[in-house]
Amino acid sequence: MTSCKVEILGDRGVGKTTLINQLCYDRFLECHTPTIQDSYLKQFHVGESVYMLEMLETGHEFNDQWIHTGDCVVFVYSVTSRESFLEISKLYDQMQFAKSACSYNPTETDLSDSLSSVSLPVSVPILLLGNKSDKRKDRVVSVEEGRNLAREIGCGFFETSAKTMTNVVKAFSGVVDSCRQEQCQRAIKEMRIGSFSPARGQERGLSWKAWLLPGRIMKGGDREYRLRKFCSSR
Repeated sequence: MTSCKVEILGDRGVGKTTLINQLCYDRFLECHTPTIQDSYLKQFHVGESVYMLEMLETGHEFNDQWIHTGDCVVFVYSVTSRESFLEISKLYDQMQFAKSACSYNPTETDLSDSLSSVSLPVSVPILLLGNKSDKRKDRVVSVEEGRNLAREIGCGFFETSAKTMTNVVKAFSGVVDSCRQEQCQRAIKEMRIGSFSPARGQERGLSWKAWLLPGRIMKGGDREYRLRKFCSSR
């Protein structure tokens, strides 16, 4: 079973907890206590693979530690709140700042000295959700505005309703697919870095060989080709 770590962010009252409860427990919460931080688990089946979606809801406070280990970020706003919509841009800027603060361009010398200490910077996939789409009379943010913001920050977009379950499963299925692709790309990056260090590279190369094509020793390019083919088929 593969684990996918997802951070879910948005202003207070946009329905983050309600979305997650509908997804995980098939129940709608009309009222609940605002969340400071909580985590949830949900299994997804993709073909023959099983993924455990680990969702961290951090309210509207960004947890920059998940930039290092997370696989996806989900931004949520309410279509009934202009303020929550504007908050997304602020959260996105915080995420970009955290990414730039931990960015690192390793050299071959750095890697040979201490490969195990390198924290690989990754481009974390993002999904934007406009929640409470069932409240048509209270809407103040249009669908087009949501789409435009998604284009601006380069991410996928859904309008959802936790109350009617509209697009909830579809949206989080997209999250799982984004996690899968991100993990594959991260594995390729780690394999490439491993090839710079003779000792660690050989160790990683053997592990990739055993996983991807048992019984045959492959060169770095062959391993990367096989890994890309494996990822595209999942």
